Amino acid sequence: MENENKPIYNQAIEHYGVNPQIDIVIEEMSELTKALLKHRRYGTEDTYNAIREELADVGICLEYIKLIYSIDDKSLEFIKNFKLDRLRKHMEETYMREILFRGKRGDGKWLYGLYSDDYVYDTDFPCIVPLRSEPDDGDWAIDRSTVGQYTGLTDKNGNKIFEGDILKTSISCIFSVEWEKEGRFLGFTSERKIVYVNREPKAEVIGNINDNPELLEES
Repeated sequence: MENENKPIYNQAIEHYGVNPQIDIVIEEMSELTKALLKHRRYGTEDTYNAIREELADVGICLEYIKLIYSIDDKSLEFIKNFKLDRLRKHMEETYMREILFRGKRGDGKWLYGLYSDDYVYDTDFPCIVPLRSEPDDGDWAIDRSTVGQYTGLTDKNGNKIFEGDILKTSISCIFSVEWEKEGRFLGFTSERKIVYVNREPKAEVIGNINDNPELLEES
């Protein structure tokens, strides 16, 4: 926080009161949200300038919050750096992860390789193109609903964990693996409770949602 502005923030809090200032913070954050949505919809110079103005208001309000709750800049910077480091590691894991998909063929065989929705050998079906062809491999067309990507993680036995796999933890928590829109793989129990897959090194793959959907009912 800029030391020369700190007296102004303190005076405002003392003059208007703590709770009213917190209400203003909530209101200004809402205004920034609306400005962002409006610019995404219309994309004009006016909507762009509105984002800058609301961002300045929110910046001021955040200084109020730090004073009200006695949050010092040093501890805040430490937490920010920790979260940024975690984000960096997550992105590195994502980019370095082996790109591999699987999908189930009509005869029940699972194919592993690269996923394609385009024409492959004159077949306009979703396909898994094997990384290594085998004699009499058969058709590469698979059921789109069975397609799952490799998470880059393995279970306690060294088995690769794919999207759609069902795992069981050391405390008998059973969950399936899903791809979240935030760009990460998460586990979900039958009650939609979140399980962080990368934090369960002792979990074991016991099936998948296509071959063994009944396993989730046991959780």
